[in-house]
Order: sequence, then structure tokens, then C-alpha cells
Amino acid sequence: MYNQVLELRTELEDKRGLSFTNINLSGPYTLKEDYIKALEYARRSLELREEIGFRMGISSGLSTLNIGVICDAFWC
Repeated sequence: MYNQVLELRTELEDKRGLSFTNINLSGPYTLKEDYIKALEYARRSLELREEIGFRMGISSGLSTLNIGVICDAFWC
């Protein structure tokens, strides 16, 4: 379902919507311990939010990245 949403929002050039979809996709990958994929989606979301100047989204996106969880998985 998310892939269909990504396609539609890309077609509509809905960057804000794409940022939300990407950050929403990062959560399940974190739960599945696929941290590389989770980080890819979270970074893409952050890039889009920076591109459109969505400051509140940038701060919430950074917290959603949950760097602590990802770092624990790779370096602890």
C-alpha cells in the first residue's frame, strides 16, 4: 500500500506528502531490524523536508530517525 502512495505522491509532486510516507515507512523497517532500509527512508524524508523548508517536520523527522536504536544495532 505504501508503495502505491509513494507512486501517487511522486506523480503529483507532493513533496510534503512524500516526506510523511517515507518517514512512516522507516518505522516498520526499524521494528524488523532492517536498519539500513529504515535509515534510507528516514533520510529521504529529511531531505524532502529540508528541500521544502518544513522546519517542524525536520525536527520531528530527526527524532523519528531514532539514531540511538540504529547506532545500538551497529556499534554496540
